[in-house]
Amino acid sequence: MDPYKIVTMYRILCEMMDSRGYNVTVERQNLPDAEVLDRYKETFQKAEMFHHLTDENKNCYVFLNAQQTPVNNAFVDQLTKFADDSVRNIIIVTHEASKSGINKRCVEMNEKYKLLYSKNLEFLQAQHLMFNVLKHNLVPKHQLMSPVEKAELLAKYKIKDSQ
Repeated sequence: MDPYKIVTMYRILCEMMDSRGYNVTVERQNLPDAEVLDRYKETFQKAEMFHHLTDENKNCYVFLNAQQTPVNNAFVDQLTKFADDSVRNIIIVTHEASKSGINKRCVEMNEKYKLLYSKNLEFLQAQHLMFNVLKHNLVPKHQLMSPVEKAELLAKYKIKDSQ
């Protein structure tokens, strides 16, 4: 895999996990590119655990399906053996293209693992981890409105809070 892609995916995954409330240290987020490659290049070339992120409330494993093998029950079974009982979330980064059959299969597997193992599976496509859409300059800043601003907006558009 291209070194640029490895570093980019690493950075985007760190940002994503941090924004979801996982304890991703600043040091881990700001690793120099050369160190990211030293630590994770082999991991990206194999289908190995990429991250184990944890804090007092959440546990998560992030796996990379680097071999581009189809995501199927055997692949997920292999990954879940790594996850002990405290891990509830498993993220699988796959290279498979977005097709309705793949998406349906991923949803079915997620339901199975929720029932059998109380684990939540999330499937991400590697191509979607090449940039962080939330950092694009055309994405507006999102912030909660104050009660006064909310009342002004509702009055301006003559709408009710319940609409």
